[in-house]
Amino acid sequence: MITHLKPLKSFYKNSLITKIKSIVSIITCLLFCACEQLPDIGSCSGTITNAQTGETISGARVEISSFGLPTTATDQNGFYYFEEIDKGQYTINVSANGYNSTTRTVIINPGVNNSYDISLMPINGNGNGGNNDNGSGDNNNNDDYSEAEVSTMLDNLAVELISCKRSGSDIILKYTLTNTYPYANMGITIQNVNAFTQKTHISDNLGNQYPNEFVKISLAGNTLGWGNNIEGTLLPDIPTQCIITVRNVDSDATYMHYYIYTSTAFPGSVNYSDNVILKKVKIH
Repeated sequence: MITHLKPLKSFYKNSLITKIKSIVSIITCLLFCACEQLPDIGSCSGTITNAQTGETISGARVEISSFGLPTTATDQNGFYYFEEIDKGQYTINVSANGYNSTTRTVIINPGVNNSYDISLMPINGNGNGGNNDNGSGDNNNNDDYSEAEVSTMLDNLAVELISCKRSGSDIILKYTLTNTYPYANMGITIQNVNAFTQKTHISDNLGNQYPNEFVKISLAGNTLGWGNNIEGTLLPDIPTQCIITVRNVDSDATYMHYYIYTSTAFPGSVNYSDNVILKKVKIH
């Protein structure tokens, strides 16, 4: 009888071990599958609105700083959406006609939609995205700049004149710089008027020159003050607004001449010196 029990005990023991192994294998498989199904990507969406009125902006250009993700545009309700973005930190760049472009840092958490609503400030500050001229000086539909000479020496840097307006004794020039190289951000330094080298040269048609204490330069809404250089980043194909304010301009001056010295570079490349030329710009 005892002789028959030993094989029976051995059978049950081996059977139990086999079942335990099977259970462990199943649990391991389930855990592995769960890990495999854990998403490592997320999505991003939001609404682009007018910062002053709260109205949605359709057709706004939205770009996220990830190689391979196409630029999108907001729909008629101002809504944008990016799908299948690897988790991590990114920069969203938003621009629209009549508005100051803006950037925002976002965090993409995996497995969820990450919502980021962004507001744009109208360039002319009248709350309608620059579609109407209220005398603020940014809508140049009635202003003639056909005589102006607008150019830049660097192939990948484009310049466009927006307006040149008198405000009391000040002249306010607005223009945009655009990095036309589609694959990388461009670092840029705009040098203010230098009393010694005159790298940036600003004068009027009467022959008056304006030194650094009379000139303030702004890049994408950031101003370092009178007489300073200013640095920034130009994102691919997104116009970045620059403003030059010249104080105490002769009341008889009708044109301004701007030679704006810049230093530009792509990541890992050497700096390139460039002149942005805005010559014979009529004062309105």
